Order: sequence, then C-alpha cells, then structure tokens
Amino acid sequence: MYTSYRQGKEEGLAEGEAKISLMFKNMKEMGMDIASIARIAKYSEEEVRKILE
Repeated sequence: MYTSYRQGKEEGLAEGEAKISLMFKNMKEMGMDIASIARIAKYSEEEVRKILE
C-alpha cells in the first residue's frame, strides 16, 4: 500500500517513541532511578517522568 512521506515519518516517530518508553520502563523495573535513566539517555529528568507516565 502506498504511504506518503509524512505518514511514514509519523509512523516511524511513533515506533521510536514506543521503543524509548519500553526501554525506560524496563530500566525503572530493574531498579534504576529517574536521574540515572535521564543521564544515560541524555534526557532531562522531567522528560523521563513524562515518558514513564
């Protein structure tokens, strides 16, 4: 099926965001604190908290 560039880009971004969310959740379940996750991922602590919500 034909997808537009914009649609493909949006799907790719959504997939990437889902992978980051899963990674952060796994890190948290392993006992890592928000500050460590943020430092490793080069995100702010606020961004990590929002993703984990």
